[in-house]
Amino acid sequence: KKLDGRPVIASDSDDNRYFKRLRVGQNCVVLESMDSGGDYAPVILALPGQGSNCLEQVWPVAGVLFELPN
Repeated sequence: KKLDGRPVIASDSDDNRYFKRLRVGQNCVVLESMDSGGDYAPVILALPGQGSNCLEQVWPVAGVLFELPN
């Protein structure tokens, strides 16, 4: 829960990796895109050990660099 609302790299039990913002709910976690364009849907995962596709690991991200558009 200490990473709630922060950018993370997360892995799920299907061996996928995501770079998204972590939102912790009561029964699930939501990985939401940090791209304001709306092109990438959120990913909803079960809590660790509580579903067929669940959150496995989370790594905090120290910082993010974005290029300015031309």
